[in-house]
Amino acid sequence: MILRKFIAMQASIKPHKYVIDEELKEKIYKYFKMTMERWGYDV
Repeated sequence: MILRKFIAMQASIKPHKYVIDEELKEKIYKYFKMTMERWGYDV
């Protein structure tokens, strides 16, 4: 019963959505560029 309640509660959870300005995106990309390219992340 507890597990069913837990699963039902999880169904309502939505992923977070973030709005990141272009300047911050560029800083993040420059910092992690080598890692993202190595592991094939789509940017």
